[in-house]
Amino acid sequence: MMGTGSLGETRWNREHTLTFLSASLGFLMWGFVTTMGVASLSWFKGEMPAYMIPVYPAIGPLVLLIGNQVMGRIADLVGRRRVFVITMSLYAVGLLGMAVAGNLTQFVAAYVLAEFGVGGEEPASLAALTEIMPANHRGKALVLATNFDNVGAALASGIVLAAGLYSIGFGEARIILGAAGAAVIGVAALARHSMPESSRWLMAREKSMEPGKSTQATAGRRIPLWLRLLVLGAIGISQIVTYGLIAFYLAYYYYTSIITISSIIMIANLGAAAAGLIGFAMDRIGRKGFTLFSYIGGALSMIPIIFLYKSLGSSILFYVFLFINMMFSEFSWAVRTMLEPELFKTIDRATFIGLVRVIAWSAYISSLYLSYYLSEYYYLVLNLAFYVLGAAGAITWFIAGIETKGTPLEKLEESL
Repeated sequence: MMGTGSLGETRWNREHTLTFLSASLGFLMWGFVTTMGVASLSWFKGEMPAYMIPVYPAIGPLVLLIGNQVMGRIADLVGRRRVFVITMSLYAVGLLGMAVAGNLTQFVAAYVLAEFGVGGEEPASLAALTEIMPANHRGKALVLATNFDNVGAALASGIVLAAGLYSIGFGEARIILGAAGAAVIGVAALARHSMPESSRWLMAREKSMEPGKSTQATAGRRIPLWLRLLVLGAIGISQIVTYGLIAFYLAYYYYTSIITISSIIMIANLGAAAAGLIGFAMDRIGRKGFTLFSYIGGALSMIPIIFLYKSLGSSILFYVFLFINMMFSEFSWAVRTMLEPELFKTIDRATFIGLVRVIAWSAYISSLYLSYYLSEYYYLVLNLAFYVLGAAGAITWFIAGIETKGTPLEKLEESL
């Protein structure tokens, strides 16, 4: 089906619903894949040589960033809808393989396939939501759809936690996760069969192929590419590193009990998922001010966690501040999720989203390996330092950036 992806409408219609549903279910699967990956790697620790324990966590993010860049570029070449079909097929096979893998080697092979799929889908999803949704619903759609990553992670960790509490083997828990994921993917397949291609992408591709035509608009003030990449890189590195190290790998590095591991992952992602509901108000909140609030708030909320590090995983107060910190992490995710697609042109939007994600995920992979050798205290101090980096990027954008809230893409592109 070749849709119109209405350019001027302000009403939410059937095409918008299908696009939103398709993207949301893809992000839900990302949460399933990540949680299943971290929990399973913890379970397979006994098969790992000691020197490989800090290496295996980097496999998922490494493959994900490759998927970001490769499929992001392909999405600009062949369209958003076609990429959805490819990536969904990859993580469907990968997730099922993760569910039935009998040893570490089989599991990692399936994990690689699944992470490439969910990572590759991200730039296409953000581009499609940005281009198809009306300007007055764009922020809401971007934040609420991507929040399903947190929902998926919370649901998946809840399943693992319930399995542990009821003495169900982790192998059986993986089967349950795989079955649940397969059901979600089936619904996503139906939505993607009917969703439209982005009209803005079709128009931009057609215009770029016409001899002597250029997609460059004329405008007064422009925000240079280097500044956009600098700011998006800083806030992206900050958000991905602080979320991943606290929501997932804090549990992997310092605990062996599957109940404690799944509890930390679940509480962290419940906090992020709850904060993601801010998406309903995002089309009424200025991006610049909210970016500043999110990153400074994240830094401040890390401070009490540092003081509670000796009771990690056991103190109710620790879980309270973990929940709050992950709320700020989600606020940070929300603003960067909106700014990334809004600050690039349609013709190469997915490519640059992929590039920014590669920058952020590369820093994340480096931090994973480095942080394994740190004590809990310095592990948390490292997180605070990354929040400060994000705050610096937010301050820079507040001073030198533009406000993108509710602005039509055609108008935004005049400043890019």
